[in-house]
Amino acid sequence: MFVVVVIILVAVVLVSLLHFLQSPVSQLLPKGEEYLNFASNYQGGAETKVYLVNSTLNYGVYEVSFTRSGATGIYSITKGDPCVIINGTIRNDYEIEKEETWMLCYCDVSSEGL
Repeated sequence: MFVVVVIILVAVVLVSLLHFLQSPVSQLLPKGEEYLNFASNYQGGAETKVYLVNSTLNYGVYEVSFTRSGATGIYSITKGDPCVIINGTIRNDYEIEKEETWMLCYCDVSSEGL
């Protein structure tokens, strides 16, 4: 009886995995060669002068557990939770003018930075 239950569970998992891999969610399409936009709630989502040269997207899992709070609320991550890893190359196209100072910041949220 136990063997039958295990075989059924394995079959269900395999069918679910096959369905996921065929879904649009599983197809991670990188972007590149475009200017990034501000968040929609900041400056109406206007285009910035930060140019995305290229990017890659991969599935992964979190290596540590943590809790964060921010503008969208409080969230918790458990070690092993699935995630999408985004790596990209950006270019700063802001021109420094006489009395203006522009600062370009980026965030590395790898597990080493947590």
